[in-house]
Amino acid sequence: MIIGRIVKSNSHVDYVCHIFGEGEIPDTPRPRDHALGRFVRIPIAGEDSNVVGVIYDTLLVNPEFGNLGPRLSPESELEVFSPDYLNEKAVLVGIMALGHSYPTAQGPGHEMPTMAPTVGAEVHVLTDQETAAFHRVGGRLRVGYLPRLAATRNPMVTEVLVRILSRLHQEFPAEARALDVLRKTLLWKSRVEEAS
Repeated sequence: MIIGRIVKSNSHVDYVCHIFGEGEIPDTPRPRDHALGRFVRIPIAGEDSNVVGVIYDTLLVNPEFGNLGPRLSPESELEVFSPDYLNEKAVLVGIMALGHSYPTAQGPGHEMPTMAPTVGAEVHVLTDQETAAFHRVGGRLRVGYLPRLAATRNPMVTEVLVRILSRLHQEFPAEARALDVLRKTLLWKSRVEEAS
């Protein structure tokens, strides 16, 4: 499912996606489609690969906030009296790149992607099966991006990592003990950093 397009990047691994609004595509994304911790893929133009990332932040944009002056047309009548009116309200989400995937047999990689998506690249939500496949390398659980994200000094990213580990706990019950240790270590680390 397509939920939006890349509108900018903050770095090589940190992207901003504009979520499609009402009427922009036939199936308007619902809030759960772009919720915190949701895995996504972004195709690389001209390549047979995707950047795989996770939604780690949400920003609501409302240019009308603070504009309390009189209006010529009430909002409910804008389509009739101002058909050229542009609704500039938007939902933006931050996506942290975790690795890459290939549609071929080459499989997923959890290294930092070498290529970046372009502005306008479509953002697709991963299904539960695709998410599990991204984390299954050689038949075993792999979370190779964890050290890179855990080193990020952003409390939102730590919270997202804890959610990812909890989700993987359900998908990979044989690895439950290791995932529990990782999750508890992350929680401990975040508490220590908050206290200092």
